[in-house]
Amino acid sequence: MTRALALMLLFMAAPSGLAQNDESAALWRKIESVLTSPRCLNCHTATEFPRQGDDRHRHLHGVLRGRDGRGVPGQTCAACHPSTNQSMSGVPGGPSWHLAPRSMA
Repeated sequence: MTRALALMLLFMAAPSGLAQNDESAALWRKIESVLTSPRCLNCHTATEFPRQGDDRHRHLHGVLRGRDGRGVPGQTCAACHPSTNQSMSGVPGGPSWHLAPRSMA
């Protein structure tokens, strides 16, 4: 069970006083919105491939995780995802582009 799921279950099973606490509930909603965002889940996946878009479709071009989470030889993440965002193509970039480790799915 992932830590996020464990925290969510713990929160849901908490005494009603905690669940009804407005500040706690508001803080949890912020955390939950990140943990369930497609933008995060697309790379925090247990699959052998990343996903794309809000519908979380399989990454185009048959991209695969590879041994180190940075793609396979000849098709690394950095081949298309450079160090900065590409405004003309819309391809996002960033330093050291890669999938999150499976343990962070």
